[in-house]
Amino acid sequence: MIRRAARSAPDQAVFAGSSSAIRPGLVAADLPEGLGERILVGHPGNPPYLIPVIELVPSPSTATWAVERARAVYTGAGLRPITVCHEPEGFVFNRLQGAVLREAYCLLRDGIATVDEIDEVVRGGLGRRWSVIGPFETVDLNTRGGLASAVRRPDSPPRRRPARRLAAATGGVRPTDRRTTSRDGPGRDGSTASAAGR
Repeated sequence: MIRRAARSAPDQAVFAGSSSAIRPGLVAADLPEGLGERILVGHPGNPPYLIPVIELVPSPSTATWAVERARAVYTGAGLRPITVCHEPEGFVFNRLQGAVLREAYCLLRDGIATVDEIDEVVRGGLGRRWSVIGPFETVDLNTRGGLASAVRRPDSPPRRRPARRLAAATGGVRPTDRRTTSRDGPGRDGSTASAAGR
């Protein structure tokens, strides 16, 4: 289909699919040279008429000019493009959504709150907060010393599992607290992470 469309399209027309899972590299793999560089994913939030964010996912062969052209089109339509690097499974939107949903299932399973109560926490709490300020901004403003300080704290939720990942996002901070644990094994002090300590 892309080959047929390309025969009638301008030489620098960008082909952007809205898939939430298919990596653009798979789409571009069998396309001739010059056409693959015009392929990317433009994954909108759902419902797109209410959610302005859209993920631009280039493949390793996508040209920079194609990404910028797509960005200009989406921005002109009132959307807010972000660039997703490395074609990760689920991109960014669905990975964040999936993390929250997994924890919601655990809270329900453990009898901590009902379906309606968990939905209300998101609708009337986190959803409203995150519509104004993101999770990193929240931590940065809520902790003396900002995000880098929060990562160092042994009692901080970010410290319980993804501390090493956060190190790269906080200017190279490398937490050294011995209480860092892994869900799959003992921590440096011999402790283990509980199922609730995700």
